[in-house]
This record gives sequence, structure tokens and C-alpha cells, in this order.
Amino acid sequence: MARQMHALIERAKRDRDVDPPVKYLYAKADATLDRLKDVRVACRKGCSHCCHVWVSATAPEILHVAKQVRRRSGAAENVRAAHAITGGYSFSVRALRPNPCPMLSEDACTIYEHRPVSCRYAASPDDYACRRVMRELVREVVPMPLLHKRGRGAYEIATVIALHRAALPHHYYELTRG
Repeated sequence: MARQMHALIERAKRDRDVDPPVKYLYAKADATLDRLKDVRVACRKGCSHCCHVWVSATAPEILHVAKQVRRRSGAAENVRAAHAITGGYSFSVRALRPNPCPMLSEDACTIYEHRPVSCRYAASPDDYACRRVMRELVREVVPMPLLHKRGRGAYEIATVIALHRAALPHHYYELTRG
């Protein structure tokens, strides 16, 4: 996975088109998630508790999302407004300052098919725990299926390795800040 991502990223650098590696990453992540469909999760359309905290994304994912934002009326203004509120927060402070992702509309993601891997793998069997932790700031751990944790970790590691090998920034950023 890391080798293939690296090759696609190198091609993307040459062609100045971030879409192929990001679409490849999303297709692989979605294929893995399809195999996890029997794992019980409470996540569904309208459940957006995790969309009120730090949303992690790599630079290629942010560039891919930026293309989608530019195509939607008012979306760029929503991102700027959200960034004005949360842009100065560190990861730990952001967790204490819930604010909706600017891609939300009526508690549904407006860029669902283009959402980052971190969003694709956000999963919990207990939506009440998510609400308590991410909106009410109760100190507890949100349960997450182990297979989702492992899947997210595997794709994040492969992406970081590929970006690092391509001599590109390989950190995760807050989506709105990006």
C-alpha cells in the first residue's frame, strides 16, 4: 500500500493533480470498511458528534477537499468562519472547544464521498458516549471497534510512509485549518 501510494504521489507531484492518490486511498479504505460492515456501530447519517472536534487530514486529503469546497456555493466562507473560531487551538485545546465542521449541514456531511480517512474510520457502537465526550466534554473514552482502529492506523501509516518517501509533509492537520 505504501509503495503504491508513493508511486501515485510522485505522479501527482509531476502532474500537479492530487486526486489519483487520494481516490486510491479512499477506495482502499472503503473496500476495507465494506468488509467490516457486520461490526456493529451506532454511526449513521445525522450522527455528527465526532464532527465537532479535531478532524485529522493529510495535506493531499486537504487539497482534495479544497477542490470540493471551491465547487460549493458558500462552502469557502463556512470554512473561513470555522477557522476564525478554531484556527488558533492546539489539538488538546480543540478537544475542549467543540465546534461543528464547516462541511456539516443539518448534521450531515456535505462532502461525504470526499471525507478524509479519519472520518471514514470514525466509529463507535455507542453514540451516547460520543455525545457525552465530544459535545458535553465528559471525561471518558469513546468505545471504538478494534478492527476500525487497526484499519485507520494501517492506512494512516501507509500514507505517512508514502508522503515521507516523496519528501512531502507527512503530518496530520486539522481539516479546517488546512
